[in-house]
Amino acid sequence: MAEATLDYYALLCLPPTATSAQIKSSYTSLARSFHPDKQTPITSHIPDSHFLAIKSAYKVLSNPTTRAAYDAYGHSGLKLLNPANNAELVPHSHNPKLLRTLIDR
Repeated sequence: MAEATLDYYALLCLPPTATSAQIKSSYTSLARSFHPDKQTPITSHIPDSHFLAIKSAYKVLSNPTTRAAYDAYGHSGLKLLNPANNAELVPHSHNPKLLRTLIDR
C-alpha cells in the first residue's frame, strides 16, 4: 500500500471537516479492527501495512499543525515540517521558491 498516495481522511472514513473527537473515535475503531494482534478470519488477509497507514493518518490528523499542513498542501505539506519537531514549520518556509523546492522533492 503506497502510503503517500492515500487520502488520510478517506483512510479514516472521515470528511475533511471532522472534529478531533471524530478523528480519535474513528482511529480507535479502525485500529482495533486492523491491529495485527487482533486479526480475525475476516480481516486476516489485510496486510499489516494497512494498520500502519491508519496509524500514520491519525498521527498527522490529530496534531493541529500537521493537520493544517496536510490540509493546505496534502502529503507534500508534511515535508515542510521540521523533522526535529513536527509541531513547527520549517523556519524559512515563507520563501515561495524554497517552499516549491521542498514540495517538489
